[in-house]
Amino acid sequence: MSRLAAVVAIAAWLAGCAVPADRPDANMIQPAPASLPQPRISPVPLTVGVYYSQEFAQQPVADRAMSGISHRPGTASVALFDRVLEAAFEQVLRLPAWPLPAGAERPAVIFVPRFAGIATVQTPGSTARLLEYAIEVYSPSAERIDSWTIYAKSRRDGPWSAQDDPLYPAALRDAAAQLLTSVTTRPALKPRFPAAVPAAAGTRSRSTPAGAVRVSITSPLEAAEARERAGETRCVAEALAQANPGASVIPLEEIQDELFPWFEHANLADTSQRMVELMRLAPVREGLSAARLDYIAFLHTERTSERNPETIRCDTTYRAYGCSGVRGDALKSRVQVSLWNLKRYSMSARFETESAGSATFSGVVVPIPGQQSSPASACARAGDTIGRLVGGG
Repeated sequence: MSRLAAVVAIAAWLAGCAVPADRPDANMIQPAPASLPQPRISPVPLTVGVYYSQEFAQQPVADRAMSGISHRPGTASVALFDRVLEAAFEQVLRLPAWPLPAGAERPAVIFVPRFAGIATVQTPGSTARLLEYAIEVYSPSAERIDSWTIYAKSRRDGPWSAQDDPLYPAALRDAAAQLLTSVTTRPALKPRFPAAVPAAAGTRSRSTPAGAVRVSITSPLEAAEARERAGETRCVAEALAQANPGASVIPLEEIQDELFPWFEHANLADTSQRMVELMRLAPVREGLSAARLDYIAFLHTERTSERNPETIRCDTTYRAYGCSGVRGDALKSRVQVSLWNLKRYSMSARFETESAGSATFSGVVVPIPGQQSSPASACARAGDTIGRLVGGG
């Protein structure tokens, strides 16, 4: 075979093995832009700019935790920041260059996002995704005013692969929720923004049927911690339903879209502290009306233990021969509740319930049973109190 024929044959073989241009890399994750609910945000009457570098918008990002996996999240992330800034401000200018060239329009501030990192963490039963967005804010003269990082998370149980990746929608939603509540509230930025206009007093456009009342119960914890304490929330809900048969307990997940971004898990702690301020905002009141929610109860739970000095007990009778070390622990469970009346836009009550008991832990030689504590009684009393406070709507 001539050299030319050999070259042609090799080229033909390589062409047959080449990956088609329209087939994505099996280890490259390319998320679609997030589908987000309508943000319940009062836009700041201001024009701001945003600059997306080529690296942010187009370049792939290697996964920090999983070798061989990379991400091309630029399109989804640009859409995310566009959506957030357009909801938060009256006008947004997409800037073609940064720093600003001479003669260019000069917005009040300029947002410049970048990726701080992406990680996919697998455990035997679940997979988690962490997105880190670093946001820098500049004045038109290129002086940096502020910078912070958003840590967005998502998690799913069961198997996962780069070609079947449901982790991005939840992670992007989490990122949007945190961005929406931070871009206008940073202490370094607030003096540069005019204040949002509060809502007038007004009434709700939709109401709960007479004799019924809709209550949501939540704990302002991270999603993982909330799952661990789901039993406490369930205990409160069951006691509430028993105390007030006319009350319907509405899972938070059913109304999150109507109240986006305030009642996402990442923002609940801040929301519980800012309820008075938030309920002055017209979009938040519109969301509460759309959710047809009458009350929301925030639960803060804590457990404490006071350990007694260790003692030694010996028994030589035929029933329990031998010696054992015995340690007594005084256990307490406390539930703090803040109950908000969403028809009157005010706090109805703030109270706490507590249960105490003693648990005895014996040594291995002679088990000596002790009285078990009953932490459930604190949450049951909390639910009973909420049920009586909400009345009949």
